[in-house]
Amino acid sequence: MEGRTRNTPEHSPLDSPPPLPPARPQTLAGQGTAGLRVLLVDDSRTMRESARSLLEDSGCQLSLASNGFEALCQVAVLRPHLVFMDIAMPELDGFQACALIRASARHGATPVVLVSANDGRLDRARAELAGAQRYILKPFRKADLLAALRELVPGEAAGPRTDKDLDEHSAEQGGDDGARAAD
Repeated sequence: MEGRTRNTPEHSPLDSPPPLPPARPQTLAGQGTAGLRVLLVDDSRTMRESARSLLEDSGCQLSLASNGFEALCQVAVLRPHLVFMDIAMPELDGFQACALIRASARHGATPVVLVSANDGRLDRARAELAGAQRYILKPFRKADLLAALRELVPGEAAGPRTDKDLDEHSAEQGGDDGARAAD
């Protein structure tokens, strides 16, 4: 068992699944969000469905979770480009889940946007301390969600953003088959 780091303080439960191959999103001209893997975490079914319609219409590959524990599992398995997470949820709230994602060596760079109906200074400060990159108020607008995606997901991580970029990216990869060399 030499060389294992399972019990070291640097290990996070999020770090154990094997990595997925890099995504190769297809984009719609001018959208910049098509093909992005997005995780939406909210205990309200109404809010999940509202966000689903807004984000899927923009071409995002949306996954849903209803609490912080589900979110941690989804982050580890799906490796989303961005997480939108409600702060007030039972069992494990958004602040705690965000902090655990930040503590992960493998997933700590995943942008997390905390979402709340509360515009209080205390919640905003807690969001910053937990490591959230942004704080959006409910009810959210499509423009708020898309702006967060475009600003927080770097172009290289999200893949090509326009048809021209897609063509160049495809040529660099040796065609349209999507095959990539192993790291």
